[in-house]
Amino acid sequence: MEETYQKALAHGAKAFIGPDTLALGKPPLLVKNAIVHSPNGEIIEFIEEVDFDRSRS
Repeated sequence: MEETYQKALAHGAKAFIGPDTLALGKPPLLVKNAIVHSPNGEIIEFIEEVDFDRSRS
């Protein structure tokens, strides 16, 4: 996620929310994400790949 975020910035995207960790659900599942504004104006969220199936933990 962070590598792709940096590539987007290098290609003209503007940082909106820098790389951070957010908690999803209960008990919380920690996920890294970041958000940019693309050069064309789209809002793009980058989120790390997560295995949401907690039965495998």
